[in-house]
Amino acid sequence: MAIVEERGQVSRNDRPVYGMPRLPRDVYVAIGTIILCCALLFVTTTFDQVPKALARGMQPADYPRYLLGAIIVLSACLAIQSLVRRAQNSKTKEKAIKIPSNVWKTGLLMLVCTGAFQILGAFPAMVIASAVQPALWGLRRPVMNVLFAILFPLAVYTLFSLILGVRFPEGLIPMPF
Repeated sequence: MAIVEERGQVSRNDRPVYGMPRLPRDVYVAIGTIILCCALLFVTTTFDQVPKALARGMQPADYPRYLLGAIIVLSACLAIQSLVRRAQNSKTKEKAIKIPSNVWKTGLLMLVCTGAFQILGAFPAMVIASAVQPALWGLRRPVMNVLFAILFPLAVYTLFSLILGVRFPEGLIPMPF
């Protein structure tokens, strides 16, 4: 059984493979992200509008639209960069880079902490994320890790909650300030 490679695809028999070559995985991720953002942009059309006479600054629907627009632009850049890199790698025969396991672990940590926001509250969830993340990345400086785990969430909470007036979910452990 011979392996034939043609136009980026491999056949397990002697027949050539016809059709389009497979796209890089990043292109599929970018397409999915763009579709999701477009659906969310449609949802923002249902947001309430402030009358023009009372409108000052950014409208309630503007910020999500700008954010989703930025995500769409960055996703398009990701797809283009992936296609350009694939074209360059086909000339030099380089292998794709394997994603390190700490990337997946960090993503899982962020998902867990997102759920912990509702149960424990914002500040404890940020402390847990800030304490576990350096360990996932292999940082072995305990004093700096403890300082980061306490000071970073405190700074974020102070800025958003006390200065900007953003309300975080309190959860089981309410903040005294």
